[in-house]
Amino acid sequence: VHLCCQQGGFEKEIIVANALLNMYAKCEAPAEAQKVFDELEKKDIVSWTTIVSAYSLQGQHEKAYAIFKRMDLEGVRADRVSIVTLLEACCSQGALETGKVFHDRARESGLNSILMVRNAVINMYGKCGSLQDAREVFDKMDHRDVISWNTIIGSYAHSAFAQHGRSIEAVTLFREMLQEDIPVDKVTFVNALAACSHGGLTEEAAQYFTSLVVDFELQPSVEHYGCMVDLLGRLGWLEEAEKFIAGMPVPANSVILATFLAACRMHGDIARAKRVVEKAVGLNPGSSSSSYVASSFVALSSIYAEGGEFEDAASSRKRNRDR
Repeated sequence: VHLCCQQGGFEKEIIVANALLNMYAKCEAPAEAQKVFDELEKKDIVSWTTIVSAYSLQGQHEKAYAIFKRMDLEGVRADRVSIVTLLEACCSQGALETGKVFHDRARESGLNSILMVRNAVINMYGKCGSLQDAREVFDKMDHRDVISWNTIIGSYAHSAFAQHGRSIEAVTLFREMLQEDIPVDKVTFVNALAACSHGGLTEEAAQYFTSLVVDFELQPSVEHYGCMVDLLGRLGWLEEAEKFIAGMPVPANSVILATFLAACRMHGDIARAKRVVEKAVGLNPGSSSSSYVASSFVALSSIYAEGGEFEDAASSRKRNRDR
């Protein structure tokens, strides 16, 4: 595509060049993006934002920061879209210090008062593991929308992997959201159920799952079902988890199967793991070559091997290869 642009003589047109920059950034090729950027005679805010993001996405934060400072020196002022883009780039790499620089710039430029920017700041701090900073920004907001609430609840819910007790804080925030009559959506419930799963809050999870359907008339997605399977598996309630999967109106995806198999592995229930995998293949014969079935057989093979059933492990690997 780039070659065609060169041959057509329009690779230096700003719209085309920015599209090429974005392509190389998404393809994890910052060096190629840099070449396109350097050859641009006139660069706009999109050009600068994209090249900074290209390096941030690859974890090259010193390079990203250097270009950001150069952008400032050349008088190019970040707007709300560029600040949000830069903050999002920090999330994928957990680049807290670089994210703080962008947050400071948002404050200095007055962009921090814009709702979408503040939501992006909360998300950055949450994804980078700085919950105290995320909560401080959230608490100081004069106006919060559903994205604000979903972001802070999700930050606490998913941090529960590493920090025990964060799930309680996530559930507390969810209750506050309901009390303030903030409209909820499916993302809200995914975060609330994830918090319950990580915290082992069975009663709350059952209540929220029911409320999702009955009170808010939302159709559960595979992510909601996955949270429930994860909760039951963590507690060792494998029979209940198996029945729950069997009763789902949607096919179990690779995440749900992997979650259930991990629970079977943890609790040493090889027979149940085999039964569920076999049923998944039987119910989805057209998907027998898909990655989710393949990954299930790999996981099943590992469970067999850990249990000392090496012949079954070899058989499972062979069945996976033959598909």
